[in-house]
Amino acid sequence: MDNIYENNLVALAMVNLKLANTLVGMKSNNKYEVVIGKSHEEINVFDKERDFEPLYPSQPTQDLFEKLQSLEEKSEYPYFYFFGVGNGLLYKIILSEFINLKKIFIFEPELELLNIVLSLIDFSEEIKNEKIVFLDANTFTFDNADWFLQDINILIYVRLYELIIHCNYYNYYADLMLEINSILTRSFEHSVFTMGNSAEDSLIGLRHHLLNIPLVVKTPTLDELVAKGSNTDIAVIVSTGPSLTKQLKLLYEIQDYVTILCPDASFPILSRHNIVPDIVFSLERVEATSQFYKDTPAEYHKKPIFCFTSIVHQELIDSIQSQNIQINIRPFSFLTYFNTPAWGYMGFGMSAANMAYEFVLLTNFKQCAFIGQDLAYGSDGATHASDHVFGLENVPADIDTVWLDAYGGEGKVKSTPIWEAFLTYFEQDLTRGSSSLETFNCTEGGARIKGTKEISFTDFTNQYVLPNKTKKKRILLKKPTVKESKQGEKNYRDKFDQMKRYIEEKNEIIKDLFLKIVAYLEKIETFNKEKRLEEIDFTTADQLIAELEEVKKLYSEGIFRATIYDFLKSYIMFQEFEIAKIQVRKTHNDEEKNAKKIEWLYAHRYWLFSLAGGMEAILKVTEEISYE
Repeated sequence: MDNIYENNLVALAMVNLKLANTLVGMKSNNKYEVVIGKSHEEINVFDKERDFEPLYPSQPTQDLFEKLQSLEEKSEYPYFYFFGVGNGLLYKIILSEFINLKKIFIFEPELELLNIVLSLIDFSEEIKNEKIVFLDANTFTFDNADWFLQDINILIYVRLYELIIHCNYYNYYADLMLEINSILTRSFEHSVFTMGNSAEDSLIGLRHHLLNIPLVVKTPTLDELVAKGSNTDIAVIVSTGPSLTKQLKLLYEIQDYVTILCPDASFPILSRHNIVPDIVFSLERVEATSQFYKDTPAEYHKKPIFCFTSIVHQELIDSIQSQNIQINIRPFSFLTYFNTPAWGYMGFGMSAANMAYEFVLLTNFKQCAFIGQDLAYGSDGATHASDHVFGLENVPADIDTVWLDAYGGEGKVKSTPIWEAFLTYFEQDLTRGSSSLETFNCTEGGARIKGTKEISFTDFTNQYVLPNKTKKKRILLKKPTVKESKQGEKNYRDKFDQMKRYIEEKNEIIKDLFLKIVAYLEKIETFNKEKRLEEIDFTTADQLIAELEEVKKLYSEGIFRATIYDFLKSYIMFQEFEIAKIQVRKTHNDEEKNAKKIEWLYAHRYWLFSLAGGMEAILKVTEEISYE
């Protein structure tokens, strides 16, 4: 048993060192007592603090048999989520008998139970191969969930998600189980929401990126901006929420002593109050964003650094009436593919304010304050500060409503799914940020941003700004040398050519398979009309399905994900969600198996058509680009 425990802990340390260290330091037989019957399958555990209540009130083998029966219809599922490790035997059986299983996630609220299981059952290979993932339910956060649910292969099965309680004993932890379920559900929803719903938007972003490449490599690098961008110890991120108006007078008074980071929508508002930001951020691809710059007088363009992503519209760049432009790369696969790390990567989030905070995390600021970051409607229904370019009601009237925890922690505030997504990115970044950075929410309204310290802007100023007033210097950036720019552009051109060749090659394979499946299904339809179903050749179906599996292996190729998937995921993935339901359906006889094969091919007929059409659209964009 000592060898079993040691092997398990060594394996666990390779994938989750924090949990392994926690288990090593635990006392055994503190809360629980283990009783092993005549056979190894008869393992029961008794809770000494609850009058020796057993995990399994009847025979452990009987409970195990009943649980396996309840899972039989899910035996084709590739991913399982369980609350509670129990005696561990259920998972050993599932891992050996469910042949399509890829991974089991187990959330355990009592780590002593996990310690017991790891001393009795050898999971070392499964842990190392991440076929089984043990997680501490007490410390599990949204950030943890978002990290491991970003896997495309997991996300395909999002609509099959269910958190399964191991046994009735875990009802004692119902509140924690509901919290875990809420975290996972929210993470799945966030992942799906951030896919977007328009491949066209992604293609527009690609087009802008490719057109902007010659300029990108002539602007200062992101490394240069990060090195010189913190011209004070204190950053203030100025957003356009309804609460901003009340903060502007104080911001005007302290503007010489803090670094003002300004999402594009705030720029014209600040100019009207004679406030000059240090850095202005834009990350949107739409032309309308240029209006923020057109509505700001030319004299306010002289001092700030304009920090844009490479997917912005040319009209936006042309609207800047100075040369103080830095263009960087968002961390989308189709942008990082072009391999120019000196100009990347920033813009994980969905808003320019998210981008501004990412910049703060990359630099050496000691404090950061949010103002105007309401992420919610004002009490009067306003969506933005009174000086906003597009007015107070520029959120569509038919958009869904969500309710978020209010600033200060009392009650809820009305918001939208878009603002909730912005909030989620802030909270993720806050959990990943440096412990030396203090982040304050001085909005004094709107939604609570977990991880920030809530304080009034006046108190923040009195505590952090006024005691150490040092007048800041203007941020001045050095542009790359001609040689550096040429090398950057060469990298882009080489990768661009490689991308075109790859897409052309894979597109031919996909179109060929599509035509073969169409022809086969037309035969099936003819047989059906003529009542000749007994003549269907299911060997051909098997061959086509095998070819489909080869195409689906493209998902694991980095170049496919970078050059194709990121553009098309907004509609390809929604088809995958439905296809997954067919894949996991249990069949009980040959007739059901054959029917499933035909349904599988029908589902992929449109999937292949969509994939090929999307690849043609990408190629069309590349044909518009010339670097000669």
